[in-house]
Amino acid sequence: MEGYTWKIKGLSKGVNPDEAVEELKRLQDLHGTLNPDAIVRAAEKKSHILHPLFEWDDTRAGHRWRVQQARTLLNNIQVTVISDGEERKIDVYEVTTRNEGYKSIEVLTVSDVDYIKNSTRQQLIAIQIKLKMYSQFEKVRVLIDQAIEEMA
Repeated sequence: MEGYTWKIKGLSKGVNPDEAVEELKRLQDLHGTLNPDAIVRAAEKKSHILHPLFEWDDTRAGHRWRVQQARTLLNNIQVTVISDGEERKIDVYEVTTRNEGYKSIEVLTVSDVDYIKNSTRQQLIAIQIKLKMYSQFEKVRVLIDQAIEEMA
């Protein structure tokens, strides 16, 4: 494989993706597997290729961690509803804007539902693309195709 790119270029902090992959391969060879904690430990040295990708200011990093914990909180609350005669657990909060604005399902507007539908459709397309690499998932890909068509 060659010609690596960043999926989200804004998070690259000027680090060349080919160099990052080379270093990640080195760490994998060293440890047998890639472990996020080992990556952070390796990147602590200021001269390390991956160092710029991390927030080293503990005050800022602490706040960002708490923001991530808040996301986890919002994504971890469900309610049981009856749908088509069956009990189902559904998430209470949904992301309804590009800047990660959440709303309770009790107050969703038509445009919120459209955003969720379009976002889910894009996620299904991404999963579909990923599964194209694996022939054993062909049946799943067909079902995802049907789901994407239903959401159009």
